[in-house]
Amino acid sequence: MLITKKFTAILVLILFVFTSCINTNIKDETPLTNTSTASPPLILTASATETPSPTLSPTAFPTLPTLRPEDAYALLLRMLNENDTCRLPCWLDITPSTSTHAEAYQKWAGFLLPSIDTANPRRFPYFFRYSQNDFGYSINNFEFNLNDEDIFMTITYNLQPNSDTIDSMNITTDASKVVENGIPKVFESASYKKILGSYLLSNVLTKYGQPEQILLSMEIIEAEPTSPDYFRIWLFYPALGSIIEYWGNAEVENGVIYGCPSDTFITLRLSAPNSHNLFSETLNQEIWSPSSPFFKSPEEALGITAEEFYKEFSKPNIPCIESPLDIWPPH
Repeated sequence: MLITKKFTAILVLILFVFTSCINTNIKDETPLTNTSTASPPLILTASATETPSPTLSPTAFPTLPTLRPEDAYALLLRMLNENDTCRLPCWLDITPSTSTHAEAYQKWAGFLLPSIDTANPRRFPYFFRYSQNDFGYSINNFEFNLNDEDIFMTITYNLQPNSDTIDSMNITTDASKVVENGIPKVFESASYKKILGSYLLSNVLTKYGQPEQILLSMEIIEAEPTSPDYFRIWLFYPALGSIIEYWGNAEVENGVIYGCPSDTFITLRLSAPNSHNLFSETLNQEIWSPSSPFFKSPEEALGITAEEFYKEFSKPNIPCIESPLDIWPPH
């Protein structure tokens, strides 16, 4: 019996020591296990926030509060006309080769509305949502209605290959008015000039100086005498990543083409400074390839040098232009 008791006591002692070792190991290892499993989610979350995937759809971005129409209009007007920090090629706080499409979405989300307000079609401004294409994302039909005139801006941007960084932007603008016989363009619209005043010809020349190159083109449809005719003025600022186009109505009389640059619509092509697509050769290939006679210098088209054009059209009250009809190739 004594041997049995002694054996039992030794067995209990061994079990106690063994159990204590197990408990000690558990206490020491548990914090390490928790720490190692907590780290990966923190790293992944930071990565997803700082580096959005190029394949993310804008619908995956957070929904931001939509501005009231009057607030959106006031903000856009200030951004267009008072923001000196956003110099070309920056457009409304978006800069090619620097901004991403996620950043663009964040900056524009307050302006976005899912559809036109059919109950109040004259409400302004409104955006259609982003639409995706093969090259990037585009924003279309930004519309205002002021004084019974519709002011449109279409903003399209393309992404760099395999990247979410914006490579280039095209901004086209115009104004029109609904009348009994159709929807004519309103080139002399005071409302349009108020919204896009910073980008009018005289203001751009004053702010950014003489362009590296100035070209003019004419679209005179001889086969259709009753069709509208147009003139275009192109300013090339490669160092600013910008081509600015002004197009307006042309009148043909007695072998002379007349046009007023003060009454024109504006188109901007914006890229990184000195990008390959900011020169007249590339523009010629894109629009009228391969016919260069459609582009003429101020000296060829108007009989004045580029420097004289710059000085003359930098003035607040710029003159209309006159160019001989017979120097332009027929369309």
